[in-house]
Amino acid sequence: MLIELFCEKFGSCNSKANPIRFGENLNVIRGGEEGDNSVGKSTFMQILDFTFGGEAFEKNELKNTLGDVTIFFAFKFEDSIYRFSRSIENSSKVSEYSDVYVTAKEVSIIEFRNFLLIKYRLGTHAKDFRSLVGCLTKMVTDVDPFADPLRSVQVESEEDGIIHFLKLFGEYKPLEEMKRTNDSNNKSKSAYDAAAKKNFVVKATKKEQKSLSKEIESLQEELDDIESGFLSSLYAEKIDATTDLKYSLDSLFLIRAKMKSELKILKKNAMDGVNANKSDYSELLQFFPGVNIRNIEEVDRFHEGLKEVLKAEIDEEIQDVKTKLALINEAISCEKEKVEKVERLSRIEPLVLKKYADIKSSLDAKQSAKKQIDEILQLKETCKRFESKYNERLLEIVKPLVETVNAEIAVMNDTFEILKGSPSPVLTVKSSKKYDFKTPGDDGSGTRSKGILLFHLAMLKLSSAPFLIHDTFDLNQAQHTTIAGLVKLGNASTKQVFLAIDKIASIADNEFKRIIDEKTVLKLDFNHKLFAGT
Repeated sequence: MLIELFCEKFGSCNSKANPIRFGENLNVIRGGEEGDNSVGKSTFMQILDFTFGGEAFEKNELKNTLGDVTIFFAFKFEDSIYRFSRSIENSSKVSEYSDVYVTAKEVSIIEFRNFLLIKYRLGTHAKDFRSLVGCLTKMVTDVDPFADPLRSVQVESEEDGIIHFLKLFGEYKPLEEMKRTNDSNNKSKSAYDAAAKKNFVVKATKKEQKSLSKEIESLQEELDDIESGFLSSLYAEKIDATTDLKYSLDSLFLIRAKMKSELKILKKNAMDGVNANKSDYSELLQFFPGVNIRNIEEVDRFHEGLKEVLKAEIDEEIQDVKTKLALINEAISCEKEKVEKVERLSRIEPLVLKKYADIKSSLDAKQSAKKQIDEILQLKETCKRFESKYNERLLEIVKPLVETVNAEIAVMNDTFEILKGSPSPVLTVKSSKKYDFKTPGDDGSGTRSKGILLFHLAMLKLSSAPFLIHDTFDLNQAQHTTIAGLVKLGNASTKQVFLAIDKIASIADNEFKRIIDEKTVLKLDFNHKLFAGT
């Protein structure tokens, strides 16, 4: 808890020897009986928030006259004391002291918030600390501080506030993964919607989807008509011919060349028979006088007869090759006719082919557009279904928590006689993105102030919320008896409550006055301002 605070520029409590000291429950910052403005009550509430890692004090106009302001403060957790300082000019850094405000090291504001998050046992993610405690820190400088009890700042959505509520009760974990998926789906859908708004992509509507389906069907019928007529015969024939022609002709030319070569060899063999005669053997007799020439001539005559038989066979084979060559030449002529036919077709088909190409291009474009629309509509449907599932699960988890808080508010409302019988404010979570908080039958500013303080006191008691900071505006519109009751409830808290309050002399309640006297940690009025010389 926060145990002390001082600033060297304060009018009082301006040194480490004389700091403002805080108690473990109610701490009252008391203003004058005239409700004096510009004495520093609201600024001090901003400073309190500043010590918890807040940013409101950085925007305070006093820095224009005071220059840089450094706030020194200390926390106590269990039996250990941790001392720090933080300045307006260097608010993104926090000085952490190892002794009594002498020796320090710098840490980032993120590290400091993470320290508080861990010490207050709120989790492990520094980015969550301010969002969690921010809804319990209400400043007079807020746009409408008691309009939304769950939102940390005005720029947050009601959905953010509901998530803070669940986290403070430790019940957000079951929804965390669903929320990531839901956010991812919605991010994709939002990106498309933004692109469609700028006409970068087609607008995905069921009407456009239906219209495109009809156009695609019509274009497809036109293509079918062309393909079943002109293209299915002549154009298809052209495609086949141009695809197979080169291979077919090359094959035929190769076969013909081979057959011509074979025919040439056969003709040569048919003409190569050489006849021997007796004079050819005269030289043989010179070297071999005893040889039997007659026997040799008989063998030669046998060979001559054999040669006649072989010649007849060669002639027959030559005729066979010539027949085959004739067939090959006929096949080549046929292929050449196909080429001529394709060439004639090419001279008459361009207009038809252009029309076919134009229709096909248009069809492809519309099919692509329809596919995109189908995907986007499917995404939207997925988003809708998943969001409904997420919403259903969230309401299932948040309902008993809301009932518990509302019941505690009702108990607090009736604990003291001065509050008993007055309407009790009610929180209603309608969906994952919408909630209401109001007192039935009474929407006055005093009632709303009372309601939001009751709500936060109930949250402080039931959840892991570590402290509560409420500026004067929460109370100055309420009835005196109501103010007394609320202060007593704050005093009964087991956690730190910081309340700014003024104009209390007319409240005739002795217990209330005793509490104020005991719990006032700082008293400010026109003669005792927060900052000296202001």
